Amino acid sequence: HFRIAGSGAFSGIREMYLRDTYLRGGCLEIDDGDVVVDLGANIGNFTNLALAHGPRVRVIAVEPSHALLRSMKASLALNDGFAERVSVVQAFLGHVSSMQLDLSDDPSYAGTSWITEEELLEATSLTRVDFLKCDIEGGEFGLLHRESALLRMTRKLAIEVHAFAGDVQTFIHMLKEVGFTVRHVQRDPDGTATVLARRG
Repeated sequence: HFRIAGSGAFSGIREMYLRDTYLRGGCLEIDDGDVVVDLGANIGNFTNLALAHGPRVRVIAVEPSHALLRSMKASLALNDGFAERVSVVQAFLGHVSSMQLDLSDDPSYAGTSWITEEELLEATSLTRVDFLKCDIEGGEFGLLHRESALLRMTRKLAIEVHAFAGDVQTFIHMLKEVGFTVRHVQRDPDGTATVLARRG
């Protein structure tokens, strides 16, 4: 149980909690003590959901928008102890897609830098990722690939693979090749897929 606030909160409730987009009724789970990485944290709906799974869950939340980060921090502050268990990174990640280029012209993203996978790992001292949630608007194709250190250290993965930015089926095949078992694929009319996968 936890509280969230801010513009877009109801949309998040619908996606994260009613549709259960990223966990699918136990298809994937977050365990107390897990290290969770939330790429494209938005207003923090998934970050809050992850933290509510136990007092030892820690989250690294990556989001480029000033405004969305303000909303996330406001929601975190509503829940005792949540803010202390989150490391926030304000940055763009991954492949530069058309959507990300459009966002970079928005005043809410002014001054936000692009960082590499290596810079993210160095800044956060990550050595393991128990659960990786990724929704970075097409940037996933440049970030998560066969040689990706972040993907290599990930055990459970919930990712939106955007059709406008690359070949969705090829991306899913790559996940299988690097050792993931795909547990669920939800396809949108435009070809975008939400993929839940885990190792072992």
